[in-house]
Amino acid sequence: MHATKLKSLLVTAVLTLAVTAGVLLDSEQLTAAPQNGGTSPVHNLQTDGGDVEVFVKFTKILQHSARIKKVLDFDADVVRIDAVQGHPDQITVYALKAGITTVTLIDEFDNSRQVEILVRGDVRHLQSFLKRHFPDDAVEVEEINGSVLLAGWVTQPEHINQIVSIAETFYPEVLNQMRIGGVQQVMLKATVMEVNRSKIRQFGMNFGLIGN
Repeated sequence: MHATKLKSLLVTAVLTLAVTAGVLLDSEQLTAAPQNGGTSPVHNLQTDGGDVEVFVKFTKILQHSARIKKVLDFDADVVRIDAVQGHPDQITVYALKAGITTVTLIDEFDNSRQVEILVRGDVRHLQSFLKRHFPDDAVEVEEINGSVLLAGWVTQPEHINQIVSIAETFYPEVLNQMRIGGVQQVMLKATVMEVNRSKIRQFGMNFGLIGN
């Protein structure tokens, strides 16, 4: 009787230790993501570097140079990590909320590598709204800790208060760094912003409805 109880306590302790230590990628308890069929962008840690950016409610696949055995130390409130079925050298990063976290990867040779993941807030709704209603202005929107930063150039002074008022319906606090500029300044800023937006596809695939 005592031996059975002791065995049960030991099993519980081992399971608790495993959960605390990190995610075992070969564990049956880890949810396997679908095979990579080109739907999620792949960030190769060897060629693309160790820093990763992804939008909230988006996902990105990290490609390692060896089989990944464990994933440790990440903030589970910021990202969720899943294995990629059929690709033991890959993991899927799901961005849960804006923030930054460091992920430690342990490969099959017990080598470790740290990856810094920056999760950015998804401000595309507000950005699109401003673009439609102020097409001649070049205002960039970025979420910061639940607040929103407005930066760039406007063509008319009254646009600043109007844009701030609109942003306040989306966020409780608005940080205003907009400036009044000439047409050429605004056009140049708008061109730069358009180039940056073209890179959004690199940030990941939207998975906002997963789990709902």
